[in-house]
Amino acid sequence: MTKHTILIYPDLTYSELQRPAPPYSVLFIANALQKAGIDVEVFDLRYDTIDEVVRSATTSTPGYIGLSVMTGPQIRNALEVAGALRQEVPDTKLVWGGIHPTILPHQTLHHPYVDLVIRGDGERAYTQLVQNVSLNRVQGLVFQRGNTVHSGGLAPPTDMASVSVPWGLIDPRRYIIRGRTSALTSRGCPHRCAFCYNAVLRQPWRGWTAQQCQKELDQFIAMGAEDLLFFDDAFFTNKPRVRKLFPYFRREGLTWTAELRVDQLTRALARNAKQAGCQCLFFGAESGSPRMLQLLNKRITVHQLIRSSQIAKDEEIRADYSWMIGIPTETPKDRRATISTIKAMHRINPTADFVIKIFTPYPGTPLFNLALKEGAILPETLTGWSTFSRYRALSYLRKKRQLETIALTSALVGRRMIHSMRGPLRLVSSFAKFRWHYESFGLSFESLIFNIVSSFLERHRKRFLGATKGTTKSLLSPKSMETFAR
Repeated sequence: MTKHTILIYPDLTYSELQRPAPPYSVLFIANALQKAGIDVEVFDLRYDTIDEVVRSATTSTPGYIGLSVMTGPQIRNALEVAGALRQEVPDTKLVWGGIHPTILPHQTLHHPYVDLVIRGDGERAYTQLVQNVSLNRVQGLVFQRGNTVHSGGLAPPTDMASVSVPWGLIDPRRYIIRGRTSALTSRGCPHRCAFCYNAVLRQPWRGWTAQQCQKELDQFIAMGAEDLLFFDDAFFTNKPRVRKLFPYFRREGLTWTAELRVDQLTRALARNAKQAGCQCLFFGAESGSPRMLQLLNKRITVHQLIRSSQIAKDEEIRADYSWMIGIPTETPKDRRATISTIKAMHRINPTADFVIKIFTPYPGTPLFNLALKEGAILPETLTGWSTFSRYRALSYLRKKRQLETIALTSALVGRRMIHSMRGPLRLVSSFAKFRWHYESFGLSFESLIFNIVSSFLERHRKRFLGATKGTTKSLLSPKSMETFAR
C-alpha cells in the first residue's frame, strides 16, 4: 500500500503584498518523497484554506503531516492549522521543520501542537519518518519519550542535484504574475554574518549546476515567466556557474534580480550582468560604521559600499541596499555614520533604493547572545515568537520610538516606488524627506499613522488587500509587491 503524507506551507503576514514565491521548502521535500514512492499533497495556505487541509487529512489519515515554519507571524498560522488538525486527526503526528524549529527545537517541541521537530534540511529526515524508520535512527529529528528529549543533531545538507521542483503538486500560475516570479537555485551561504541563521547552521553552499538551473528555469519560461527574482542567499557564490548562466539569460530574453555582496561587485561583473538581463542587484550593506561592520562580521568596508554605488551608477544597473540600526552596543555616533554613508552613496547614485530596518536578534546567532546581555527580553514560548517582527524595535532598545521613526522615514525616502504615489502617502513622504535631510527623528506622527494602518490591515487584510484564496488578484502592481517583499 502506497504511503501518504501532507506538507503545509503556512500563511505569511501581508503575503498578498509580496511577489509570490513558490513554497520551495516543502516542494523539495515533496520531490524527495515522490522519488521514494510516497504519495504526497502540498498545501500553500497563502492560497489554500485550513478547511481544505483538514478535509484531506480526515479522508487520508496520514501518519505524519509536516509544516515548514519561519520565525514570526508565520508561526501564528501554523499553530492555527495544527490546532485544527489536532482536533480532527489526533493520531496523526505533526512534524515541524524550517528555520525556527531548527534554531529553537526544544522550545518548539514543548508546544502541544508539535509532536516532532526536524532540524536542518528535511528531505531525508521526513522521508525516513514516513517510511517508519526508527526515530532514533533519523538524523536531525528531535522528539520526546516520557520525560526525556532525544535529539538527532542536525540533518545532513541536501545535495541540490538530488531535488527538483514537482510542479504537478501545485498550481504554478499562482506564482507568476504578469510574467514575474521568484526562483531558488541554491541553499546555504559561505559567509558567517553574526546576525544570520547561516552562522548557526554553518552548512556549506550547494546549488544546482548551470545545466540543472536551465532545465528548471525552462519550466518557468514554459509557464509564462519572463522576470525572475532569485531568492538564493548567495546566488553569485559559484562564479563559473553564473558565467554559464549569463548566455542562457540572454538567449531566453529573461530579466532577473539577485543578491550580491559589495566586495564581490566589479565593473566587469556589473556590465556582464546588465547585458545578461539583470535589472537590479540587492546588497546587504547593514551599517556605515566600521565598528558595527566588524561586530556584524560582514567583512566589508565603507569604502567598498561607496564604491558599489559608483559602479552601479556607471554601469547603469539598479542597486537596492538594506541597512540596520539598533544593533547591540550601537551608539548614536554609529547610527549617524550609517545615515551619513547612505547619504554619501545616494549623492553618487540617486536612483538607488535603500531601507533601514531595526535589528532583531535571531535565536542562536552571536548577536542574539549579545542582545541578551544588553537587556533584550525575548519570547520563552513558541506562541510568543509569533509576534516577533523586524519592523518593530524591541523594548530594551534606548530611544525605541526614534529608531522606528528612522526606519519608517528611510522607507518613505529610500523607495522610489513610494515617490510616485499620490494622496496622503505622498504628503507623508514629503515630510519624511524633510526629516531625512535635517536628521530630525523626534516625535513622529508618521509612526502613529503607520501603526494604525498596520493594525487595521492586519484585522481586515483579506477584505481590503483584494486577495482571495485560490486567486492571484492584488491591488498592487508587481513592482509594488517586490518593494514590500524586500
